[in-house]
Amino acid sequence: MGKKNILLNPGPVNVTSRVRNALLRDDICHREDEFVNLLEGIRSKLLRVFSIEKDYTVAIFTGCGTAAQEAAIASIMPEDKDMLIICNGVYGERMADAAEIFKIKTIKDEYQWGSPPDINRIKAILDREKNIETVSVIHHETTTGILNEIEDIGKLCKEYGKIFFVDTVSSLGAENVDFYKNNIDVCIGTTNKCLHSFPGISFVIFKKELFNQMKQITPRSGFLDLGNYVDDNFCAKVPFTPSVQIMYAFDEALDELTDEGYDNRVKTYKERAHFLRAGIKDLGLKLLLPEDVCSNSITSVYLPNGFTYKDIHGELKKHGYIIYAGQGELKDKVFRVSNMGDHSMEDYKGFLSALKEIL
Repeated sequence: MGKKNILLNPGPVNVTSRVRNALLRDDICHREDEFVNLLEGIRSKLLRVFSIEKDYTVAIFTGCGTAAQEAAIASIMPEDKDMLIICNGVYGERMADAAEIFKIKTIKDEYQWGSPPDINRIKAILDREKNIETVSVIHHETTTGILNEIEDIGKLCKEYGKIFFVDTVSSLGAENVDFYKNNIDVCIGTTNKCLHSFPGISFVIFKKELFNQMKQITPRSGFLDLGNYVDDNFCAKVPFTPSVQIMYAFDEALDELTDEGYDNRVKTYKERAHFLRAGIKDLGLKLLLPEDVCSNSITSVYLPNGFTYKDIHGELKKHGYIIYAGQGELKDKVFRVSNMGDHSMEDYKGFLSALKEIL
């Protein structure tokens, strides 16, 4: 086995040996009681982490976070209603593209990448556009590392009677996510970021009260129709062959999260981010965003003079550290460092030491 890479990219992430070893459990058929019990256990644990078992259910299926995003859009948006999408990065734009593929009319509230949403602007749009059914936002926009505040948007949705759709693919596990306080109606997530498992499983958590509305919508997809994954009694259905071994790993990762405590994990992420950013600034490098709007898990850093991303990435990889490039208009301007996954503070000290040597 080769040298372990320290993955400082925003997923897939390094996992513990406890989660990795879960892949070695017995092979089982997904039509047997053993798998049904595994899946129901995962659903129960996921809802219990946020204390939302009474009012929410969850559909879990094989696929990446983008699949979950598309499943939620396709299954919950009525054909004759509009979708307001807040866009301040690549993933907001991707959400809008997905909605348009499903022939849903979108209204985009667009911002410069890295700029936070303006609640007064959103309110003005809701006042003007009466056919909006859903307001959607990326909680953590991985493009830049900005954390979009969702509490005020959630309050606005409640006031106007709109469905609040929150993409938490790269925030769940690293940020405070209060479903009731933030009035979240629909939440999408995946296993391979801050929940510390492997890629291949994603999920949509949604209010039970939306289920009847979903049943009235003509299916836009077979595989991505959430109604295929949850029955009328909010129990799991298994319409297609799932990634059984990845389910084992996710189950173990949720046990790890429960043992650690959700609040403790958020605290750990915050401490990691602070340590990394302080070290990066000590090297004379400049952060893309003010720290008060940054997430707990991504730091975007301007490339130093005289270095391309390829230079920095290649040299760091020789030391065993994998970073991530900027996207879109930021491709040649920044590199990104993630602190998602199973890492120690020694890993970050080693990264900063290697970066200092390269510079």
